[in-house]
Amino acid sequence: MKTFLIENRADYSKYQFNYNLFCIQETVEEIPEIYDSGYLPYSDHQVLQHLEKPVFYMARSVRIRLENFNLTSENKRIRKRIGSVLKPSVSILNKTDLSKKEILDFAYAYAQKRMKGAMPYERLEFIWNHPLLNKVYRFDNQDDTIAYVWTNEHRDMIHYWFSFYDLKYFQLGLGKWIMEQVISLAKEMGKKYIYLGTCYGQKSAYKIRDFRGIEFFDGNTWSTDIKKLKTKCKQDENGKMDKHDFEFLR
Repeated sequence: MKTFLIENRADYSKYQFNYNLFCIQETVEEIPEIYDSGYLPYSDHQVLQHLEKPVFYMARSVRIRLENFNLTSENKRIRKRIGSVLKPSVSILNKTDLSKKEILDFAYAYAQKRMKGAMPYERLEFIWNHPLLNKVYRFDNQDDTIAYVWTNEHRDMIHYWFSFYDLKYFQLGLGKWIMEQVISLAKEMGKKYIYLGTCYGQKSAYKIRDFRGIEFFDGNTWSTDIKKLKTKCKQDENGKMDKHDFEFLR
């Protein structure tokens, strides 16, 4: 992989002059190494539509070390609730075996209501065509499809990239349930890690609270200090560096 920096906005009031760290995937074999180095796939279609190789960005991402994963009481509660209302099943499918239009229409209906304009149809199509996206988890309730999860699966890892589901089941906790189901299946398949995306602000608290085996990338290494992660998420709004950001220098 090849790494590079792109300058971000300067903020003199906080004395921060930021450069964002990216990398380019050069071979398929290095995908697990890229994720393990703290990178996630960059998917801005307007920036990347003319590039041939996948680009990744470094962020505070989270993953589960699956040997340490087991169900929490919340996971069990949601399982029981879903099972009392639905008769769900899951299929793991190759992207190439699915109808592109059907998938994109389903995803767009969800994105219109839940993603506040961040996922236009063109971006969904760009991600669907992305070479990293190779496996889709389809959740059905009898004859009706209720959710799709788009993933990148490679050797001993899975990246839980995007999920889309029928919002009439939102109050049942369907979103948390499908994430738990994919995590549990990954462990059954003998995978080592499942990556769950970024972890910033209070909106990501469910990843920390509801799943065991969490590790987060702190810019230097993978940490299991969940207390520190929770503190970081609470402090994200002010965006200021403090003495704790320099602990690694000790």
